[in-house]
Amino acid sequence: MASGQEISLFSGYNQKENRHTNYCLLLLKQLYEENPRFLAEALDGITGGEGDSVIGVQFRQQQKHGRTIPDGVIKQQAFTLFVETKNFDWFYDNQLERHLDALNDEHEGQKVLLALSKFEDGYDDEFEEIERLCREKYGGEVVFSALSFEEFLEAVRIDGLSKNLEDTVDELETYMDTENLLPDWKHMLDVCNCASNIEEQYDHNVYICPATGGSYSHKRCRYFGAYNDKHAQVVSEILGVVELDSKNPDEATVQWNNS
Repeated sequence: MASGQEISLFSGYNQKENRHTNYCLLLLKQLYEENPRFLAEALDGITGGEGDSVIGVQFRQQQKHGRTIPDGVIKQQAFTLFVETKNFDWFYDNQLERHLDALNDEHEGQKVLLALSKFEDGYDDEFEEIERLCREKYGGEVVFSALSFEEFLEAVRIDGLSKNLEDTVDELETYMDTENLLPDWKHMLDVCNCASNIEEQYDHNVYICPATGGSYSHKRCRYFGAYNDKHAQVVSEILGVVELDSKNPDEATVQWNNS
């Protein structure tokens, strides 16, 4: 079995997926080194509360073990987390199933498989088979969790972090943003000149323009601003963008579905 590489600031990985994984694990490592409770809280957020994480050494007195009660016990619960990272939402069930088998062969303790990706449009139905295997084949002993990079950042933003760790989380967010891993469209406003057709927005909640590109190109955004008389008179949430063909009116292409 290959020994793998230590998590490092200077990973040297060429593949982006490996770099994304390295930086996420490095942050989890820093959380643990500052306070094991921070890592436990982060893992609780990552698994949606299913992990029941107990991280770090536990100190107990007069705790019964089998037929004996030692005066003191120092114990650490086993924990294994596998991470499969993709730049895009494109996972293979057979690869995830191999990860589940390997996790199941690990020693006792908590076992979690994490699928980490961009996941802009949700993932409710994508992993039904993997979740079924966790329930039926492994009896719930292996926990599966799918997480977007945005959700990962939310999980590691824990109350009580030091200023250095807060800055590190912010730096990781900046890195993810520059790598186009975050759904920045959710925070963007598309302002369009509607001086000649502002009533369409008032009466029909729709904006229509030629699908010719150039000044009519529209980057994916969450909000739409109807500009008229030197200001955006209407700001609406975009449900979706559909391209129609005037020559084939029955045909339409959904460009984005934000809803």
